[in-house]
Amino acid sequence: MAADDLRVFTVQNKVYKGKVSPYIANYKSLGELIWVKIKSNGDKIAHLDACTEKIVTYTELQDKVERCALWLQKQGIKSGDVISVCTNNHLNSIVPCLAAVYINAIFNPWNENMDLLEFSCDDS
Repeated sequence: MAADDLRVFTVQNKVYKGKVSPYIANYKSLGELIWVKIKSNGDKIAHLDACTEKIVTYTELQDKVERCALWLQKQGIKSGDVISVCTNNHLNSIVPCLAAVYINAIFNPWNENMDLLEFSCDDS
């Protein structure tokens, strides 16, 4: 594939869309698909912190996500429950998100800089 082929995209309703690659598989859930993809990348780099240059491999990420998913289940979190996390962006920010996906829970990320008006569920 030529380098130019990798940059071909269209813009529809202010959304950039690239080539759709057919993906056929028999996964039971998004969590299973992500599990398989992370497992298949082993010691490749999953994250690189640009400030500290700390590297996290897919193997390390998988271990963290598995432990978090098991901990969530021990806390009684189950399929369909909502997990909210309010944090800044760092190497472990993705861990509870993926852990929620693994156990089929709903992940609700919150911006650490939200004020009380944004936090409120009241629309009035």
